[in-house]
Amino acid sequence: MTGSPNSTGRFAFPLFALLDGLEQLSYETTSDVTIASGAVRAGSAKAFRLDRLFDIFPESYWCRYTSLTEIAFTATLTGTARIKIRRRNALTGGEQVLTEVDCEGQAQPIAIPIALQQPGGNGDANYLIAILHLAAGAQLHDLRWSATTAPAREVRIAGVICTFNQEAMLANNLAQMSAAPAFLHRLFVVNQGAPGLADRIAPGDGSPTPITFIDQPNFGGAGGFTRGIIESLDDPHVTHILLMDDDIKAQPSLLARIATILAYVGERHCVGGAMLDIHAPTRLFTCGDRINPDRPAIINIAPPDGCDDVTTDAGRDFVALDHKPDFNGWWCFAFPIEAARQCGLPLPLFIRGDDVEFGFRLSRAGFPTISWPGVAVWHLPFRLKVQPWQAFYDRRNMLFLNEAHGLFSRRRLARSAWGSFTKAIKARDHARARAIVEGIEAFNKGAPHLENWSGRDHSALLQRMLRSHGWRNVIALCVRALSAIATLRWRRRFDPDAIDRLSGAGFWRDYLSISSPRNAPSHDKGFASHPDDGIAPSQQIQATSVKSCDPT
Repeated sequence: MTGSPNSTGRFAFPLFALLDGLEQLSYETTSDVTIASGAVRAGSAKAFRLDRLFDIFPESYWCRYTSLTEIAFTATLTGTARIKIRRRNALTGGEQVLTEVDCEGQAQPIAIPIALQQPGGNGDANYLIAILHLAAGAQLHDLRWSATTAPAREVRIAGVICTFNQEAMLANNLAQMSAAPAFLHRLFVVNQGAPGLADRIAPGDGSPTPITFIDQPNFGGAGGFTRGIIESLDDPHVTHILLMDDDIKAQPSLLARIATILAYVGERHCVGGAMLDIHAPTRLFTCGDRINPDRPAIINIAPPDGCDDVTTDAGRDFVALDHKPDFNGWWCFAFPIEAARQCGLPLPLFIRGDDVEFGFRLSRAGFPTISWPGVAVWHLPFRLKVQPWQAFYDRRNMLFLNEAHGLFSRRRLARSAWGSFTKAIKARDHARARAIVEGIEAFNKGAPHLENWSGRDHSALLQRMLRSHGWRNVIALCVRALSAIATLRWRRRFDPDAIDRLSGAGFWRDYLSISSPRNAPSHDKGFASHPDDGIAPSQQIQATSVKSCDPT
């Protein structure tokens, strides 16, 4: 239909800005077109389809998880323009025009209202696209999707960055945060590398976000992020915690977008960011992850081959699907602080699996993760980080996760372990085979092993992986594998309380040598349970990447 733009007064609550993150996901333009953050100017008559990942409005998500029923495309116009709003169905690829408006003005605020279509089922996946037809000389500024409904709650986020000798990328991220408005209530940077980080890269006094630098020994990602969570729990004003890696890149408005989403969604929802390839910025790696319900492995919610480019219809359609992850990686993961108070802290798994167990535990306790379209960061792809020693943590940590949540029988776990070991031996990947065996042996030692594991143990593990493996060593390794897997198969399950205790604040304060503040709030409740103890179901998920805990 054709109509005229409404006054912007009714749409007083901006949801997020368009034309952000152009450095990584740019539009193809001609020399007479200028596109900058939040603005576009046409020297001659032009048409633009604003369909980048950060510009589309994920209608089904906003309808499913918030109370919004109406939004608007808002902007400030100078000149003449025709603006269309189209709805695209991510399942079918079909599109329909919702509204078409002719506008004219001199620095005139405009608002084009859209009644949101409530999802008819859990699988619905619609998103909105704005199409601009600009006359010569026309300019649009402050392009936003805005709402008539106020946020449901005030959000005060404590950001937590765990860092280990990634100072250059960390410095860039801190500089970007310091230059932006204060969307974080405060930020904790937990440094487990060379001490004195604050003296080397601390931003200037003009940072709108209070930043606290904490030096501590290397306790892995689990110890670093948990330290930040504990510090956040001790601040009575914090409502949510946002975990972020030190080696990511993010669009400038990421923090604002996360804060707005958390202010509108349910008070128990967690929000995860998708992972894009830092070397190929348009390539999507995952929209969250799941525990494989059939075998002890992790499934990335990844697009099918040929559909991983988020600048294409297929890539955007995949992101907009109704993904229901069990957990999200800590490169970008926000959750209510109440979740930590009710469910406890992460387990001391050091690396590779800490995010899996913690997010899965929150999901089962009624704090589900939403993989929200348009929330994403660029990260080094995992394929460039693969090392044989990682199989130690993959195997050990998956076994402890299973022990904590009772997902698979010991028989199934033993079969998986033997399959992984023999596959590594057949491939003559002896270092990986050794790492698998050591991971099983470590698990067989029970919770005391986790309680005593440290950065020194990690360094010793790396050294052991460098040893040569002659045929006598391989035979001895096979004997060790049979012994370890037999113990895994026939040993009784561990006392759940022994693992539960390792998620408590009391354990972590001792482990990290943190003194408890006077009158600190209680957050030592261990594993919470949920009436529905099954694994969260998935819908419209194409899994193409399975981490190698189980090859069969």
